[in-house]
Amino acid sequence: MKHMLATKQYLCLILVLIFAFSALVAQEDPLTRKVTFNADDATLSSVLNALSRLSGTNIVLAVEQTGDADKENEKRVTINIKEVPIETAVSLVARTTGLSYRIVAGNTFVVGPKQNIMEEVGERSNVLYLNNLDATKVAASLEDAGGRIVPVEGQNAIMVYANQETFEQIRSLVEGMDTAQDQIEIRVRLIEVNLSNAKEVGIDWSRLNHLTTIIAEDPIGANGQGLPFNYTDDTGYLPHGDLLEFEMLPENQYFQKIDGFNDIGHFSRQLTAFDITIDWLLENNAAKLLTDTRVTALNGEEAILHIGEVIPFVVMDNEKQVQVEREEVGIMLAVTPTVNKDGNITAKIAPEVSSITELVGGYVP
Repeated sequence: MKHMLATKQYLCLILVLIFAFSALVAQEDPLTRKVTFNADDATLSSVLNALSRLSGTNIVLAVEQTGDADKENEKRVTINIKEVPIETAVSLVARTTGLSYRIVAGNTFVVGPKQNIMEEVGERSNVLYLNNLDATKVAASLEDAGGRIVPVEGQNAIMVYANQETFEQIRSLVEGMDTAQDQIEIRVRLIEVNLSNAKEVGIDWSRLNHLTTIIAEDPIGANGQGLPFNYTDDTGYLPHGDLLEFEMLPENQYFQKIDGFNDIGHFSRQLTAFDITIDWLLENNAAKLLTDTRVTALNGEEAILHIGEVIPFVVMDNEKQVQVEREEVGIMLAVTPTVNKDGNITAKIAPEVSSITELVGGYVP
């Protein structure tokens, strides 16, 4: 009894593993299944047939054959691949034979000339409305996606002429692209800079139009050496006297005992300080603010700012036909910002400040 119970448990475990493996295989993308295959000078149809059986996918060869002669002249392939995804294997076979392929319904390959495999069967028309992208740009970007795509004038929409399967693929692509775009606001200051320099360097000699000094009598030391007043040692050779304000008389003065006339007449003067003013005027890069504004642009789109006027003028061609042309002058700025993956912004900026300085012939700027 215990042996039978253990056998039942093993069988249940094996069944669970089988079901889990089946579920894993079912979830696997059929286009990523790997195949190993060798063929030497085999026909194209036999190679595709073998790849279909090995991968469990459907492969359709869409080439025109009218009889046995075409079968004998069928393209031949020599291939040796190991553990290669089935889509890569089909791509290699198709390219070596000068053909292309198309995937239908997720697990079917249609191999043949590009013109044949892109022809639509069961074509119908559908309209896709856009929220963020321009219809003309979307139609141009999906030109090779299959079917026929035409922008709808007056509405931000595209008309898709394709079968239902191709339409679903195109709609999936459009939904992935039609997302809200970043908007960048840039504050723009256009400053006109004058590169000429104005320099004025010199001395104001008017501050030296008078010279005043203070003369004070020196005391005499015991050795007969004259000393400056308010001296601090007996040498008399200190480099300074009393620190008084310039051109100011001292409030106190020493008295010297007179011993004959030889003690009279020894003088020292206050050192002269020169009051000089140096004019140093430098005017470099004088700037003038022309405009201070903000420009908002979509990511990757150009925004143009024009502050000025449009000047019409008359020109004459070689056939003496008169035409009116226009020239924009003033302050112009073209900005194309791009938001990078790391969040930084790269911008292409083209500023221009223009004006009409002369008319050629009196009427052409």
